Amino acid sequence: MKLYTKKITNLSSVIFELCRIRLAILVSLSAIAGYVAAQGKLSGGILFLVAGIFCLSCGASALNQYHEQKVDALMERTKNRPIPSKRIHPNNALYIALFFITCGLIVLYIGSSIVEVILGLFALLWYNIIYTYLKKKSVFAVIPGAVVGIIPPVIGWIMGGGNFSDPKIVVLIFFFFIWQIPHFGIFLLMHGNEYEKAGLPTLTKNFTFNQLTRILYIWILATAESCLLILLFGIIQSYLVCLCIFGIIFLLIWNAIKVLRLNGDSTSVRFAFRGFNIYIFLFIIFLSVDSLIR
Repeated sequence: MKLYTKKITNLSSVIFELCRIRLAILVSLSAIAGYVAAQGKLSGGILFLVAGIFCLSCGASALNQYHEQKVDALMERTKNRPIPSKRIHPNNALYIALFFITCGLIVLYIGSSIVEVILGLFALLWYNIIYTYLKKKSVFAVIPGAVVGIIPPVIGWIMGGGNFSDPKIVVLIFFFFIWQIPHFGIFLLMHGNEYEKAGLPTLTKNFTFNQLTRILYIWILATAESCLLILLFGIIQSYLVCLCIFGIIFLLIWNAIKVLRLNGDSTSVRFAFRGFNIYIFLFIIFLSVDSLIR
């Protein structure tokens, strides 16, 4: 019995890492944000949206680790992932990926229409084919890669009955595109050397540390501006949430100043990265729950 329990625990741990569950939760929240912005309330249809997007995100992450197992084995940060650490056979990881992808597409189709399924497939293929190829060729692959991040809120917007002639969806897309750039940039300040050792092109080769911090300062301010646009276009209705968003905008500006003052200390960079991600996570949560506290 103990051996059986241990095997279940180990398998659960492997699936959690393979599917990057925490990322899948964030992606699902972004889809909820699009749904709420379009419909102005929560309804039963959102369950299909969350389940479908969550499964697709899990499957996309697992498929990506299957594709990049050789590169993962070369980097300190990723060498302990399930496949390179040999905790799961690559073929089994592929089966898990295909299972989640299939479930996600089926759930989206049942809860919506073929349009959302096509968008989900587009995001999956763009991430695992286009972006995965480009990041081995170009230091700027993160920009086309950020396209993947706008698809879940767009799917949520469509399922919520939103119209593409509404400027609100453009503002939402702008935010979900923009924030990914500084996120990855600060990440490179921590792990750029590992990318270089693995033979991947990285901005840390093309720019000095100080040049990168100045570039990231501008991108973080642009992220703060995109948050402000969401307020100006009336996507947020709750006064309480508006106040919280203003607080996050202030924290993002403060974070930008902190990044500009970084001197290469790894602890400071890590805190700046963590702070930025926390502020974005809170922002997406507030977007998602706006209709609940109006």
